Amino acid sequence: ISVVVLDLTMPALSGDRALPELKAIRPDVVVVASSGYDERDARQRFAGHELAGFLRKPYTAGQLAARIKALVK
Repeated sequence: ISVVVLDLTMPALSGDRALPELKAIRPDVVVVASSGYDERDARQRFAGHELAGFLRKPYTAGQLAARIKALVK
């Protein structure tokens, strides 16, 4: 797994709670946050956790592909 896209609001385990769990399993995982909230609000929820990027919903498949391509070399 090269990149994980985490939605801020997910059932059972929100993205901001899932991120530290992912990092505990694989510290080098690249994580992009996705949310309908604006980027500043979303990044505040992920404060203290390393995010590689943010995608505001709705986004296109092309936008997602471009973001991932920029992150995975």
